[in-house]
Amino acid sequence: MSTVSRRELVHLLAAVPALAQSGAMYAPRFFSKDEYAWLDQLTEALLPGEPDSPGAREANVCYFIDTVIHWGDAALKRQWRVGLAAMQSLALGPLETVAKLAGNETNPTTDADKFFVTFKRMTIDAYCQSEIAQKKVFGYKGSHAVKDFPGCG
Repeated sequence: MSTVSRRELVHLLAAVPALAQSGAMYAPRFFSKDEYAWLDQLTEALLPGEPDSPGAREANVCYFIDTVIHWGDAALKRQWRVGLAAMQSLALGPLETVAKLAGNETNPTTDADKFFVTFKRMTIDAYCQSEIAQKKVFGYKGSHAVKDFPGCG
């Protein structure tokens, strides 16, 4: 089993903005190129970009997921490999796949239904931790001291 220190993981994840800005082609470390492309389509279908808001692709969600799974244990790797295959076996496009599985989220019965919850959670976690979402969506201004806290009684 591969292990990564917290420090190494922070350095890896910090490279995401530089990777995106450089235009470099990313070679997935865990997923195959086909799996990575399918994951990219699914994450973008779940969190699509809009003119005033970045989507999963702009936030490099797939890079984050690939990195986490790459350093994960064998059970996590198997869960993602089998889960993505189950989602693809529906033989639908990415938008239709996400819509169908989201409709079954409260009462999952199939392997794809059950994996969708894991997929959705990881996608949202990755998106929320991205620099572009933190700044453009959540209005994060950076770490700085403030004298007053407006709105706090």
